[in-house]
Amino acid sequence: MVQKPLGPHEVIPSIPQLRLSQQGHTLLCTKISPPTHIAKCQMIFSFNFMHFVGQMDGEAPERGWSNINPMASSMKAMGPGCHCDMLDDHFGDWNCKKTIGLGISLLYKMKDALAERAAHHLHLRNLMLSSLSSITLHG
Repeated sequence: MVQKPLGPHEVIPSIPQLRLSQQGHTLLCTKISPPTHIAKCQMIFSFNFMHFVGQMDGEAPERGWSNINPMASSMKAMGPGCHCDMLDDHFGDWNCKKTIGLGISLLYKMKDALAERAAHHLHLRNLMLSSLSSITLHG
C-alpha cells in the first residue's frame, strides 16, 4: 500500500522517544557546556565523576557536526528523506575516514607515549636517587 504524502494542513506524527537510561546508557554534559547548566546538573552529569571515562571532554560528537555545516545550504531545499540520506552518507564517509586513519593515529600516539614514558622514567629515577641519598646522609 502506497501512502500519500502529508499535506500542509496535516500534522507529522511525533517521533517515539528513546528511553536511554533503560538501555544502560548514561547521559552526560560536555565539559564546555556546564556553565549553561545549574550546579546540580553539573555534578550529576559531569564527565569528571563517571567511572571509566578518563580525561575526555565529550566534544567528539560536536566535531562531527562541524564537518556537516557546509552541507546546510544544500540540505535546505531537500525533503526529510533526502536530508536524512545526505546526513547518513556524510557521517558514514567521515566514520570510514576515521576508521581508516585510526592505525596511523594510534601509532603517533604510541610514539609520543613511549617518549613521555622515557622522560617520566628518568625523572622518577632521579627522584628516587635523590631521596635515597638524603636518607643515607641524614640517617
